[in-house]
Amino acid sequence: MFHSDYNVETSENDIGLIRLSERIQPFSDLIKPACLAQSVKQPNVSNPFIVAGWHTMEGTMENGTLSIVDTNELRQTILTIMDECSRVHPKYDFKKQICAGREDSIPDLCQGDRGSGLFQKQKYDIDRWILTGIVSYRCDSASDNHLGVHTRVSAYYGWIQNTIEKMK
Repeated sequence: MFHSDYNVETSENDIGLIRLSERIQPFSDLIKPACLAQSVKQPNVSNPFIVAGWHTMEGTMENGTLSIVDTNELRQTILTIMDECSRVHPKYDFKKQICAGREDSIPDLCQGDRGSGLFQKQKYDIDRWILTGIVSYRCDSASDNHLGVHTRVSAYYGWIQNTIEKMK
């Protein structure tokens, strides 16, 4: 179920939910639920942020032709919360989005990564992760240090709860 007010021009309200056909059983050391971010304040930058998801497409260039293959591979990288998105990208909205990137300027997002999670480890519980953001888009300016824009989960906490109720 996609947000009814999604704006393709600005990527505002870039969020959706899916209902699984069956429960994930059992949880284990490799499979754990993440808590939803509820706080609207800027995430704590002293904790690690990980963007992780199933990268569904990988492109390679051969003889000037882009070849895309389905990798279905779980990938992750460590990110830092940044403040540059509003300067670089005019459609960035601090209240509904989070700007994150790698300090080494290596791109963190690729075609096919949209919908992956931006997770923050909870400060006082080493086994608990918070879903803070959802990969939305990447700024395309050459001077942007490859900043990724993520939908801010806390801004949509009420929408998520209401949508879950409707899906029951």
